[in-house]
Amino acid sequence: MFSSYNMQLFGKKLKDIRSNLHLTQVKVSKLTGINVDAIRKIEKGSVVPKLETLELLTFVYKYNLLDLLNQYKDDYKLLEYYRKLDDAIVNSNNDRVITISEIVNEILNIDNIELINRNELSQLKIFAQQTKNYYCRNIEDYNIVIDELKKAIILTNCNFELDKLSDSVYSLFEIRILILIGLYSSRFKKNDDAIKIFRYCLDYLLIKEQANDEWLRISIIKLYYNLSYEYYLIQNDLKSYQYAKLGSEFCLKHKTHYLLALIYFRLGTAQYYLSDKAYKDTYSRAVALSYGLSDLEMVEYLSQKLEFESSLSSILWEVQKKSGSEK
Repeated sequence: MFSSYNMQLFGKKLKDIRSNLHLTQVKVSKLTGINVDAIRKIEKGSVVPKLETLELLTFVYKYNLLDLLNQYKDDYKLLEYYRKLDDAIVNSNNDRVITISEIVNEILNIDNIELINRNELSQLKIFAQQTKNYYCRNIEDYNIVIDELKKAIILTNCNFELDKLSDSVYSLFEIRILILIGLYSSRFKKNDDAIKIFRYCLDYLLIKEQANDEWLRISIIKLYYNLSYEYYLIQNDLKSYQYAKLGSEFCLKHKTHYLLALIYFRLGTAQYYLSDKAYKDTYSRAVALSYGLSDLEMVEYLSQKLEFESSLSSILWEVQKKSGSEK
């Protein structure tokens, strides 16, 4: 997803190889035609060498430097920041806005990571800033936000056009930016646009689902939830039910509780409006799961949601009573 490398360690290794061959930087320059200053910068880890530079050095050093560079791949650095931000979105408590703001500020101050494509860092910073704006509700103009997020995708996907989604191939992180565009579309009550984006992203990721990637599966679960919610907003209860059902089945298949309580809540709500009496059992599962995971924040959230109907409040009371007796 991100292509970061520990260039300082890689450069030190190149220097060791050169020294063991009893070659000076000047001698290597004469043998390869590479400028001495470029060799010095590579060994200091201050630049990422070009492919042709590594091939020329490979010939002299008798060492496959392309394979060696891969051993110093350091993808986790940017990915770690993304995951911290994503975890704050999903799991943080009532201080969510503060937590997200702190992580975004960390990301905006990153400047010491060597990347094959520096645009990936710029892309992450745009994504982080607009994520912060979304959750802090610091939003002024829909078109400005969408233009920023489109610019973020174009940094690594130059042919991207929002109205021609199927014309491009996407990385998982580019898909995550598309999901954020969908969330903004929903926030500005452009529900049809949000549904179009979410459905495209879901279909795209489901094709890759066999890759057994945890981040990919989390994104799929989010999309099932978001689609169920979008269809609820436009009062298409059957579609809301179908996506919530698919989402719950996906979670159970992969043995994850991620967003499952919320998906059960969406499923129960759809059943309620479809006059399906099973809604009571589904709501009970949502609350019981939250209790079982000791997710008191989720219990409180569901409690507030279920209070919109007196009969649903009784469900909550029964589950609380049962959970209390089991402890």
